[in-house]
Amino acid sequence: MNPGPPPLRVLVVTNMYPTPTAPYYGVFVKEQVDALRELGVEVGLEIHLGRESKWNYARGLASLTRRLRRERWDLIHSHHTFTTLTALAARRLAGRGRGPRRIPIIESFHEGEVFDPRGRRRGHLRYSAWLKALALRRADFVLPVEKNMIRAALAAAGAADAEVEAKRIPHQVLPAGIDLERFGPGDAQGARCRLGWDGEGPLLFFPYAPGKPAKRDDLARAAFAIVRRTHPGAQLVVGGAIPYAAMPDAIRASDVLLILTDYEASPTIVKEALACERPVVATDVGDIRACYGDLPGVVVTPAEPEAIASGIDRALALPAGSACGGRERLIARGLTLPATARRLVEVYRELI
Repeated sequence: MNPGPPPLRVLVVTNMYPTPTAPYYGVFVKEQVDALRELGVEVGLEIHLGRESKWNYARGLASLTRRLRRERWDLIHSHHTFTTLTALAARRLAGRGRGPRRIPIIESFHEGEVFDPRGRRRGHLRYSAWLKALALRRADFVLPVEKNMIRAALAAAGAADAEVEAKRIPHQVLPAGIDLERFGPGDAQGARCRLGWDGEGPLLFFPYAPGKPAKRDDLARAAFAIVRRTHPGAQLVVGGAIPYAAMPDAIRASDVLLILTDYEASPTIVKEALACERPVVATDVGDIRACYGDLPGVVVTPAEPEAIASGIDRALALPAGSACGGRERLIARGLTLPATARRLVEVYRELI
C-alpha cells in the first residue's frame, strides 16, 4: 500500500502575529497556519515583531540561521518584505542557498501601501520601495493578495517596465481566506443585545480605530452627518476597541459596513462582512470592485461624503435580512480557509 508523500515541513517567518495586546495584528497569518496544520502540514514559526523593536529582525536573523542549520525544512514561507530579506540572508548564512540542500522561499505579499496615492512622497516608502522590489525579485515564488501589487511595487521602485517585469516574477494571486464558521449570517438584534448596542435605527459600522489618516474616519463622519438628515435615528459605531471575539457580532449587528480607505490590497474585513451577508459601502480600492462590485450588497463609491451617503442609502434600501451573495462568492473564488490552505499546499509541493 502506497503510504503517500511525507508531511510537508514549512517554516513560516512573519513580523505579524497576534499578541495579547494586539489580538488583530496578523491574525490572518495565524488562521492560515492553523488551516495548514489541519491539513497535516508541519508548520514551524519564526515571529520577528519589528514593530516592537527593529532589533527583533537582527535577533530573528540569528535565530532563523540556527534553525536552518540544525533542522530540516522543505521551504520557508515569509509574510512580509523584511522577513523575506531576513530569510534570504539566513538561507545564505546557513549554506542552504545552493545545491541539493537549497530551501525555496515563498513570500505572501500583503503590503497594500504600494497603492498609496501619495506614493514616493512618503518618507518610509522612499526607502522601503526598493526593499520590496528586491524581496520580490529574489524570492522563489510570490503570492500577492491582489493582482496588480507586484507591478505597483516595482513601479514605485523605479523599474523601467514594471508591467513586463512583474509578469516574469513567478507568482500566483492568493488573498487571505475567511473562516466561514466564525463569520456567518445571524440575527442583528441578538448581536446588538450581546454587544450592548442600543437603538432601533440603522447602524453604520466603521471597523477601524479613529485617527488613522488612511482609513478615513473623517469621511465616515461626514457621510454619516448627511445620512442623518433622512435617517435621524441612525448610529455610527467606530471600531478600535471591539474585542477580537466580538467582531463577528459587530458585523452582524450592523446594517452597513463602511470601508473608506485611501488604499488597500485585498481587505479582509470586506470578505468577513460578505461572509456575514452584510452590505458594504466602499471606496474603489484594492480588489473590491473587481471581485465583489457586481454583488447587490456591495456599493463602490468615490471618496466624497455626498457619494458615500448616497451609497449608504442604496445599501439601506436592500430588503432587510436579504443575502447579498457574499458567502456564495467567497466559496466560488476559493476564499475559505480550507480552500486557501489547499491551494498553498499545491504551491508548496510544486516548489520542493
